[in-house]
Amino acid sequence: MIFFIGAPLSGEQRIINLLKANNVLHKNRPKPMLDDLAMKFYKKQITDERVMEKLIRTRMGTTIEFNSHLTLLAPMIKKVFPEARIILLVKHPVETIASYLLNRLYSRQEQMLFKDLQPERPSAEQLATKYALMWNATYSFVAEHAPQCELIRYEDVTAEMISDIISRPLIGEIAEPQRYPLGLSDAEKLEIRSICQKMMTYFGYK
Repeated sequence: MIFFIGAPLSGEQRIINLLKANNVLHKNRPKPMLDDLAMKFYKKQITDERVMEKLIRTRMGTTIEFNSHLTLLAPMIKKVFPEARIILLVKHPVETIASYLLNRLYSRQEQMLFKDLQPERPSAEQLATKYALMWNATYSFVAEHAPQCELIRYEDVTAEMISDIISRPLIGEIAEPQRYPLGLSDAEKLEIRSICQKMMTYFGYK
């Protein structure tokens, strides 16, 4: 069993595309039970012990699972499935947040278009701060509670790395990292870095 976890939009799609091209992964639909379990744990609707009981009863088989929701379950997954490999995907927070804002369609142009119609819509600055806090909390938790996870940085991932992880030769290369056109202001970048600095240093980012 191989679990790919991490904050959302940390580059998992590049790996998924490579695996699909090699007929290793046909669909990427997270198992509903695991997704539901992770969300209940996040909302503190279920105890650690109950999570482990449910994981024990899960018939995982041989699987490759991409699910950012499982990040907070990493310590318990490792206890229940000691032979499983847990791959922690990480991407520079500034790039991750640019991706997040683009995916949520919160560009400054859209904000201007909808400003009068939806004045309650949060600004890009507010969303950037919110996501930076989430990014930092996610990786701080994993570093403290599941240090045995194997780290892959978005900027460094290669087809050879993934081939070694799944123990199967792969044809083709990982797509080049995307750079997003959404421009974050210098103030926004400074705010993101101030929130995420400790974990950025932990992962070797400047």
